[in-house]
Amino acid sequence: INSLIGAVAYGFDKILIEQFDKLESLGIYGFALIAVTVLEIFFNAVNNAFTPTIFRYLKESFHEKAEVIESIVFLIILSVIIIAIVIIGLFYPMLNLFIPENYHLSGKYVPILVCAFFWRALTGIKSYSLFKEKKTKYFLLNQSSILISIGLIGYFGYQFYGIMGIIYAVYFSKLIEFIIMNIISNKVSKLPIRMRNLILMIVLISASSFFISDFNYDHPNIYLIYFIPLFTFILTAPILLQKEFKIIFHLIKNRKEIL
Repeated sequence: INSLIGAVAYGFDKILIEQFDKLESLGIYGFALIAVTVLEIFFNAVNNAFTPTIFRYLKESFHEKAEVIESIVFLIILSVIIIAIVIIGLFYPMLNLFIPENYHLSGKYVPILVCAFFWRALTGIKSYSLFKEKKTKYFLLNQSSILISIGLIGYFGYQFYGIMGIIYAVYFSKLIEFIIMNIISNKVSKLPIRMRNLILMIVLISASSFFISDFNYDHPNIYLIYFIPLFTFILTAPILLQKEFKIIFHLIKNRKEIL
């Protein structure tokens, strides 16, 4: 049941576009999802590489290895953030150079869709505690929340903003999914991971992505505008994520002993 609900939920954005708009719009939206697919493949590869180590520590030495678990998660999430902001910065220039003009509208969708994946990645991290405690039945609430939120927000969003309303629905449904999973996982078994600064960074990058999605392509500095999330990260990371970077550098430096 959970898998069926999840399958419908994660494809419901396409169903909404197909029902409310033209097939051409669905094709443009599908092209924008290429950027998210690249990010998802990267996240799955990195996450799968570290998951056995994380679960071993969670089961065998939860408290003793708390800092190691936290450092691995920081490495995964920061890697995703860096790849994401590079994708956002390069997508429209590459689009303008190599892709036919009728697909250029996808450049407005990509920044928000990519940022929506941040919440999906955090949800994946938070789900560790459910697997650890064998409470996977709670995923039914998780998947149902996506289906309901994207359906409601997508429907009303389209009435006011067209396709962009559905894009907003994708973002906020992923955010709602994370909030629900965060509450559930903390009640089941709170992980030794301090995500506050990472979440704040994601909010800042998301805000800049919403900002650039409103720009007209005729803007003289449109290429630079798509690098605003990258500039935001470069300017704020040394202050906001100073502790996180130190923990990651320690992990990399001592990876043979730690991992």
